[in-house]
Amino acid sequence: MTQTLPLTHFEELMLHQDSAAYPVSCFLRLNFEGTLQKEAFLQATKSAVQRHPLLASTIVFGRRPTWQLPSADHEPEIHWSTSDEPLRACRQDPSRAAALTLHVSVVESRSTVLVQFHHACCDGIGIFQFIRDLLVEYADAVAGKFPNVAEDPGVIDLLKRREAFGYPLRQLVRLTVQQAARLPSVWNFFRRSPVALIPHRPRPAEADVPSGFPGICSHQFDVETSSAIRAAVPDGGALNDVLMTNLFLAIRDFRMQYSFASESDWVRLMIPTSLRLKDHYRISAANILGMVFVERSGRQLRDPDELLTGIRAEMDFIKRLKLGYLFVMSLMLGRRLPGGLRYMAAQNQGRISAVFTNIGRILNRCPLPKQQDGLLQSGNVLLRSVETCAPVGRDVCAAFSAVWYANRLSLTLHYDPGAMTDQHARRLLQLFVGRTQNILPHQPVPVSTR
Repeated sequence: MTQTLPLTHFEELMLHQDSAAYPVSCFLRLNFEGTLQKEAFLQATKSAVQRHPLLASTIVFGRRPTWQLPSADHEPEIHWSTSDEPLRACRQDPSRAAALTLHVSVVESRSTVLVQFHHACCDGIGIFQFIRDLLVEYADAVAGKFPNVAEDPGVIDLLKRREAFGYPLRQLVRLTVQQAARLPSVWNFFRRSPVALIPHRPRPAEADVPSGFPGICSHQFDVETSSAIRAAVPDGGALNDVLMTNLFLAIRDFRMQYSFASESDWVRLMIPTSLRLKDHYRISAANILGMVFVERSGRQLRDPDELLTGIRAEMDFIKRLKLGYLFVMSLMLGRRLPGGLRYMAAQNQGRISAVFTNIGRILNRCPLPKQQDGLLQSGNVLLRSVETCAPVGRDVCAAFSAVWYANRLSLTLHYDPGAMTDQHARRLLQLFVGRTQNILPHQPVPVSTR
């Protein structure tokens, strides 16, 4: 008998935001030293997917959309290439095919895996649960040194709890009352019109994705620079606050260089926030997150020190009152209003300038052997670097991500190649990297677009 699960509020929102021209796809790029063995990789992927059912599920439409969970013999979609051309992707339609697609390129002694997953099925933290299993399974298939990751017979029951807050009713009511402190910001969300990072004409929703999709450029700091960046965070501060400050300043610099900027412009960042509690980490790959929005006008970007102080205070306020839940609660309300979440998805267009997500440290607890420099060895390949990409959208032509792997910080820009040229994207990321390194904007910063 086919098993089904209803979509959560967030999953349904992602479904309604998706279109042919602007897929709500997230990407993860894994860069390996060594040649991936095809049969071992296929076997490892199939085994790992079995423990993360939403990645292999499809959506069935009815009175309310539901996930149709996969059968035990599900074959993941993997595109294998031996070409040195950049890996490209197309739109995923979760009503027709599974929410996960892997694009693999093996050229001489280098291998690249581009993991594409629809945001309706899981978030950034969730996909790394799958990646951890995939790497372990691949090592097992190649060398037989590691046992299979133990399957949890209650995986489906756990997935049913993926939108549960984990709070007692009394505490949840108190939490809901606290959200009223953010109501002025909710008013500003609809009152103000943030600017796009670069002027562009959106494509019709039914158009194809542009040539060059996905547009990805990235920079990985070495261990020494990464350590220095972390050490430079002011006492009592968080690196995330510094990165957000640097990103605001980089966006201002970019818009000024290309004469897009005005001091009356509002720049608004959407910041995904994990809502995982201790018990949530037993759940397989899924979306367990909220969103917060941080905005600044051109005038507020004049003084970097004042900007950092303000962002630190605002983020402390958001964390203290757990305001990431406000977004989820708004979705619960929105589903009950006329038009439901489909109407809400349409109304949110044009209200975000860019996305910034900080995944944090990943794969730290992976049981694979580490080389002296902290890089993971999976069978016959060495994982050199990892890049993460949140989706872009109709008006959001840039999504920035930060991730730590093997004591190295990586910054990645996922850009819409139909709105932003490769040159624009490289320059924008260079400014972000330059601010983070505390170097002058005109100094060259190497940026990879592989």
